[in-house]
Amino acid sequence: MSATGLRVLLVDDQPLLRESLIHHLHQSLSAPILTAVRSGAAAIAELAAAPVDLLIAEMFLPDMHCFLLLKAWQEQNALPKTVLLCCGATAECQASARQLGVQAILNKRIDGEYFQRAVQRVLLGESFYEPFSPNGNSCGLPNLPVLTPREFQVLLHLAGGLSNKQIENRLNISASTLKSHLSALFGKFSVNNRTACVISARQAGLI
Repeated sequence: MSATGLRVLLVDDQPLLRESLIHHLHQSLSAPILTAVRSGAAAIAELAAAPVDLLIAEMFLPDMHCFLLLKAWQEQNALPKTVLLCCGATAECQASARQLGVQAILNKRIDGEYFQRAVQRVLLGESFYEPFSPNGNSCGLPNLPVLTPREFQVLLHLAGGLSNKQIENRLNISASTLKSHLSALFGKFSVNNRTACVISARQAGLI
């Protein structure tokens, strides 16, 4: 894959790290089309809006575990080449990432040149997994409902207190389409109303 004009999506909520990664991506890639967002919800919206060649994401995002983002996206689309960042991954975490098709897991504390080399290897189609940390973050694949990107957007609007009509207008969908999404959400959370759906999602750590 050519490193010229690649579409790169960076997902991280830490400003200093995000700016550092942006700098190193510009150093290692030729004229990347780079978008940086801070949350899983924003990442889902960006992935739905345009194709992405390379996804680089923090493992633990402020609104969801990154594995949930990847699972939701895989429901409808193939994953782009993906690099995850964390502060030390256990063997369980690495196994779950491989299961999802993640090409690399990198420690957030790596230096810039190391990060650039890792990105280049991933773009060449290689996997790049550092030795696992016995005392690292246990981040195995969560046993949680798998939501499509659109279902997750509906869920966020439910949590924000929007009415059905407001959600329809915000997402530019019909009443019948929204009804289908709500029915799917209620089924996945085993509930029968909006309030219970939001409560269950919060208890599961999805929002």
